[in-house]
Amino acid sequence: GKHVGKNGFSKPELISLLSSDISLEEEVLGAEGHQIIRGIEREIEDLRSRGKMKAASRLKLQMTETWAGLQAEQNKRKIETEERVVREKLENRAKLERHFERWYANRIAHDMTAMAVTAGGNNVETPRGVSQWIDISGGSHHSAIIFEGGKLYSWGMGSLGRLGLSKTDYSDRNRLQ
Repeated sequence: GKHVGKNGFSKPELISLLSSDISLEEEVLGAEGHQIIRGIEREIEDLRSRGKMKAASRLKLQMTETWAGLQAEQNKRKIETEERVVREKLENRAKLERHFERWYANRIAHDMTAMAVTAGGNNVETPRGVSQWIDISGGSHHSAIIFEGGKLYSWGMGSLGRLGLSKTDYSDRNRLQ
């Protein structure tokens, strides 16, 4: 996890980048082209170890020019990946919206009469002026009902924001939203 280098990458991130670069070299240039680049890198190191910096710099420039085409391919693929991710997110959002629209169009309103309130809660507000509900759901410590017209009534423990009241503390007050 330590950050190294001037770009601030961690060692695992650098290994991942190097691995993807090597894979790209092999894919685009083939195994032979990849081996040529490895040979040039070894030759650069050999020249540096013998103090022949100008010759090493010329070879490094040659390798940089070779990598320019690979870098263009790498950037193209990065853009394609980003575009694919955005497209998939938009498609998923549209799919969810279509699902909701089908559900909403096919919902069945159910008659409801508020009969009584249990003694379990304090300061209970019951829904008034609504007689049909569309959907009902509940968990181990909370429940919610959606009425015709879209009004939501939730009740139960309000901790962890379960009641949708933007509260995370315990609340036993029922509210028509």
